[in-house]
Amino acid sequence: FIHLYERLGHKFQMPWVTQLVFDSSHLLRNYWYVPAILAGTMVLLFLLRRRLPRFRFWLHRVVLKLPIVGMMVRQLQALQFCRFFHLLHSNGVQTKHALKEARGTMTNLLMRREVREISNRLDQGMALGEAFGHCRYFPSLVGEQIRIGEEAGNVSQAMEYDIRYYDSELEYSIRRFTGI
Repeated sequence: FIHLYERLGHKFQMPWVTQLVFDSSHLLRNYWYVPAILAGTMVLLFLLRRRLPRFRFWLHRVVLKLPIVGMMVRQLQALQFCRFFHLLHSNGVQTKHALKEARGTMTNLLMRREVREISNRLDQGMALGEAFGHCRYFPSLVGEQIRIGEEAGNVSQAMEYDIRYYDSELEYSIRRFTGI
C-alpha cells in the first residue's frame, strides 16, 4: 500500500492511524537495530534482576515511582498486607508475628523493608499506627486507619475498612489503566 500511495503522490489526506502504521513500518525497516537493542537490553535486565539484589531494590523503587503503575502497585501491596494482617490479627495472633507473616505476602522489596522497620519501631515502644506514619512507600491511609483503630480499641475493624477501600480503589485504578 505504501508504494501505491507514493505513486498516487499523496493527493489525499490519510487517516492518522494509517499514517502511524506507515511510519512505524518505515522505522522498523530502516532502523531495525533499535528494537533489537531494546529487546536485548530488556532480556539482560530481566536476567540481572535475579542475580543482583541491589538491582532488584532499584527496579522496585523505579516501579513505585512510575505515575499510574506505581500507585497501583502500592495499592495492591497495601491490600495484600491488610488482608493477611487483618486475618491474623483478628484471630488473636500477636501483632509482631502478624507483621512478620504479612510481610511475607508482599512482593515489593521496599515495602517489605518498611514492614520490617515498623516491627523494629514497635520494639522501641512506638504504637502501630505511629510506626506506619513513618513509612515512605505505604499509603498513609493504612497508618491513619490503624491509628484510629488503636484509639477506638478495634484495629481489626479499621483494617476491614482499609481492605474494602483498597479493593474498590484497585479495581477502579485497573479499569482506568486499561482504559488509557
